Amino acid sequence: QQLVSVEKLPKYAQAGFEGFKTLNRIQSKLYRAALESDENLLLCAPTGAGKTNVALMCMLREIGKHINIDGTINVDDFKIIYIAPMRSLVQEMVGSFGKRLATYGINVAELTGDHQLCKEEISATQIIVCTPEKWDIITRKGGERTYTQLVRLVILDEIHLLHDDRGPVLESLVARAIRNIEMTQEDVRLVGLSATLPNYEDVATFLRVDPAKGLFYFDNSFRPVPLEQTYVGITEKKAIKRFQIMNEIVYEKIMEHAGKNQVLVFVHSRKETGKTARAIRDMCLEKDTLGLFLREGSASTEVLRTEAEQCKNLELKDLLPYGFAIHHAGMTRVDRTLVEDLFADKHIQVLVSTATLAWGVNLPAHTVIIKGTQVYSPEKGRWTELGALDILQMLGRAGRPQYDTKGEGILITSHGELQYYLSLLNQQLPIESQMVSKLPDMLNAETVLGNVQNAKDAVNWLGYTYLYIRMLRSPTLYGISHDDLKGDPLLDQRRLDLVHTAALMLDKNNLVKYDKKTGNFQVTELGRIASHYYITNETMQTYNQLLKPTLSEIELFRVFSLSSEFRNITVREEEKLELQKLLERVPIPVKESIEEPSAKVSPACTLEGTSLPVLRGAVILGRELHSLSPQSAGRLMRAIFEIVLNRGWAQLTDKTLNLCKMIDKRMWQSMCPLRQFKKLPEEVVKKIEKKNFPFERLYDLNHNEIGELIRMPKMGKTIHKYVHLFPKLELSVHLQPITRSTLKVELTIAPDFQWDEKVHGSSEAFWILVEDVDSEVILHHEYFLRKAKYAQDEHLVTFFVPVFEPLPPQYFIRVVSDRWLSCETQLPVSFRHLILPEKYPPPTELLDLQPLPVSALRNSAFESLYQDKFPFFNPIQTQVFNTVYNSDDNVFVGAPTGSGKTICAEFAILRMLLQNSEGRCVYITPMEALAEQVFLDWYEKFQERLNKKVVLLTGETSTDLKLLGKGNIIISTPEKWDILSRRWKQRKNVQNVNLFIVDEVHLIGGENGPVLEVICSRMRYISSQIERPIRIVALSSSLSNAKDVAHWLGCSATSTFNFHPNVRPVPLELHIQGFNISHTQTRLLSMAKPVYHAIMKHSPKKPVIVFVPSRKQTRLTAINILTTCASDVQRQRFLHCAEKDLVPYLDKLNDNTLKETLVNGVGYLHEGLTAMERRVVEQLFSSG
Repeated sequence: QQLVSVEKLPKYAQAGFEGFKTLNRIQSKLYRAALESDENLLLCAPTGAGKTNVALMCMLREIGKHINIDGTINVDDFKIIYIAPMRSLVQEMVGSFGKRLATYGINVAELTGDHQLCKEEISATQIIVCTPEKWDIITRKGGERTYTQLVRLVILDEIHLLHDDRGPVLESLVARAIRNIEMTQEDVRLVGLSATLPNYEDVATFLRVDPAKGLFYFDNSFRPVPLEQTYVGITEKKAIKRFQIMNEIVYEKIMEHAGKNQVLVFVHSRKETGKTARAIRDMCLEKDTLGLFLREGSASTEVLRTEAEQCKNLELKDLLPYGFAIHHAGMTRVDRTLVEDLFADKHIQVLVSTATLAWGVNLPAHTVIIKGTQVYSPEKGRWTELGALDILQMLGRAGRPQYDTKGEGILITSHGELQYYLSLLNQQLPIESQMVSKLPDMLNAETVLGNVQNAKDAVNWLGYTYLYIRMLRSPTLYGISHDDLKGDPLLDQRRLDLVHTAALMLDKNNLVKYDKKTGNFQVTELGRIASHYYITNETMQTYNQLLKPTLSEIELFRVFSLSSEFRNITVREEEKLELQKLLERVPIPVKESIEEPSAKVSPACTLEGTSLPVLRGAVILGRELHSLSPQSAGRLMRAIFEIVLNRGWAQLTDKTLNLCKMIDKRMWQSMCPLRQFKKLPEEVVKKIEKKNFPFERLYDLNHNEIGELIRMPKMGKTIHKYVHLFPKLELSVHLQPITRSTLKVELTIAPDFQWDEKVHGSSEAFWILVEDVDSEVILHHEYFLRKAKYAQDEHLVTFFVPVFEPLPPQYFIRVVSDRWLSCETQLPVSFRHLILPEKYPPPTELLDLQPLPVSALRNSAFESLYQDKFPFFNPIQTQVFNTVYNSDDNVFVGAPTGSGKTICAEFAILRMLLQNSEGRCVYITPMEALAEQVFLDWYEKFQERLNKKVVLLTGETSTDLKLLGKGNIIISTPEKWDILSRRWKQRKNVQNVNLFIVDEVHLIGGENGPVLEVICSRMRYISSQIERPIRIVALSSSLSNAKDVAHWLGCSATSTFNFHPNVRPVPLELHIQGFNISHTQTRLLSMAKPVYHAIMKHSPKKPVIVFVPSRKQTRLTAINILTTCASDVQRQRFLHCAEKDLVPYLDKLNDNTLKETLVNGVGYLHEGLTAMERRVVEQLFSSG
């Protein structure tokens, strides 16, 4: 087969392959598929066969699409995600891709438990390399679509990990990605890379790979260095004997290579590394063969001697001079790096290590020995056999491509397991799905995202998983009998059972409300927290049961240490002494004895914290906890904080938030807050702490006084600077009672500190909490961000809080920093001078009257206006008819929208026309659009049928005066009438108004309210001046203080009608759904799916109106609804006519997006459309 030379690649792709002459066999075979097509790929090939270069070709293909004419790259148009299972692999990939793509100006960044990225960094990065869990968390938060929608390529490395405990994460990622592709119709390319595996067709189906174009499978003959494998089975049953035999075998095998090749021995516990290395060294001493490993006086001897003195680890110190070494995760970073370097430089001949080395650093050796295959599994509490993946990975380290012609792999196991490993390593064990174990958590995540709304959706979602593919392939393995399969070929019932069981578990733990009859799921706050903080439902159940509003810190720690995430922590013998010392030093006492694991977690999460001069072992202990739960301490604590916050328990909220900050900052609350500035020297902080000087008082001192206080005059200025960098806020508050039970609070937050980008970054976060008088209950909480660009401005935050009778003396407003310890401001809000509004009179009751027929108007011309539309007036019109049509009183009618108030206004006009056929009526409505609508309606009614002139004012004064003279019925907005009526004394026509109708009076409280208020008052004033009554008819929504408004407009109690909001002719059902996201763009994005589901649930066939906050959003929402619809069963379900009937309408439009959406039965309206476009959309909508 021809190898492709690098020069043959497209010009832009060559820079990525600098230093390569040709591609290797595998890469040459895939070159077409990777670089010249956008097919999904699955590549199965042995370790070390150059899969990374294939991934690179796929990346270059994507980059190639975004190259401008001048050769620069549009870096903001795309993102590439590379998912690797181990953190060490992630770091390796970031390094390698970063170097090779540097010439393209592309940023590569890692996203793992150790390494977070903020929004700005993510948007500046094109290639994100991350662990599956991290990417899962990002795609779980619906709103993060703001940057996930740029992803064009997802590469999944080591996809054979589907078989592993972490497999479910990969499954849910791919299922989510594929569903997303179908929903949004965006092209995202999926590329899977894996070791050789037997059932690669299943994995290909799972990744939606076309077997003819995108599936490539290479067996072990493609290894860069052929591997010679030896299997040793030990029949000895007694443990001690077996151990000795193993050591002897290892010794023999090592002797074959002594002095010639390096040997890597893998063992399965940390203790074992030292034991084995020592045993082999002692055998060499006995048989006097040590000289073979190190020749006296060679350079290596010297190097090893000097390096051994630097070692922290005693065993390592002892072994190094002999050319032996050990390596495991319990050693310090320095020691591990040292061993890796010495081994790479060939100073060390024999390295005994745990499996961490195989997964992490790429350190190949000529020979790999796997000593024993039993690993202790803390979950099961017993020894288990090593998995296929680990063994493949370890054997993958045998043979160095640059030096060896072949590698050797030796596996030592018990005789009984020999057969299993032989079949395993000759690739005969298929990869199965592990999804079932994690199903509830995964289901919860999809429900929170809004991808799954009910059991039917969930069954559909399971159809995208690898689990489903495997269940169809080998049903018996997953407990499905052949009869079941016959009756249920697509396993719908089986999937429903799985979903039902998972949903019941979630329902029991309050993560989801599951309605068993309809199968609907409803997300709860707890579910949202569990999904966003990546917490298992068992842990949530623990928290649910144990969290009480009155917990103390000690008990809180206990709840925390019972999280299922810490299940597998054990207290090792060698750690007891250190733990004991630690327990004596922690400021928060720990109840448990040293033997209990929870004792270790409790101070450990804080030990991470205290920068005490801790003992050596404790450092390791802390690191181990850290590696076991990178940030999980912080993450779990944050989750507890959110749970408590949502329950409104003030005392506990305070404690948990403080604990979160202690864990983040690694310090105790009792320490000086200045410790949070990393730049401040330790000894200075200690001096301040010793002084017992209250931190708040440091603000009152100038820098000289501070210097004198701690007797370090030189440091005065520095400390003074830091004290004023500490984020302190000034609060002031303004209260306004809205009703007897609601208060409007306007909180002004002013900064009282200097902003420094290095310390505060681009923003500082705070929590605003409103607590009741006993500080027991949180009545309101919100998250508040101070951005750097507005650092010096005052911020105004407005919110509403409930007030209860009897009125408490005060509330407390606390603003607490989200990151800084001891940083909070409290403001008591006294209610001493608060005057609550009086109790409002009850609304007018809707009487049960006989509906009036149209003939009640007693005028044939008038009756003809309504006869074709309806024979009777509705209940509200019936009740007000007498007052409006048969009297000249001023009338106020308050009723909900859509209850036929405009017809009440027409009664008044007809009454005026009866009394004076040349009468003049002015109709005011605050909305331009409404005025036009009413004009069209009345033009047809009054002008065409009753020959009365109807005019619409233009806003041009001279024209308007002419119109005013001509018209009988004048329609206007408040502003236009304001201009005309200002000079009413000179303008006879303004004085000659008989009837003044004001619609939407409730808008007096709105932005343009003052104008409305002025013209109403002015008309009453004119009426009193010219001593001729001008009748005022006011129409409004239902008001709570209708009495006041009616009184102001001169309506008597008998002519004030204020109906309850629920007396609509068509009853209204309200569903409210809240979103807890402060970023606007993100919030609107996460509402897109719920909007569609609400349409489908409440009115799939009838017309729907969706209101949005801005013009741009109308378009986006329309498109969102259509994309979601496109992935549904019926494509054009919103279009209720044939497409060809639309053509004449569409030809009148200029807006292309609008045409697109209308063809699919969705339209949108905003002020930016032309009048023509608006009319077309309205016509199409009203015609259904």
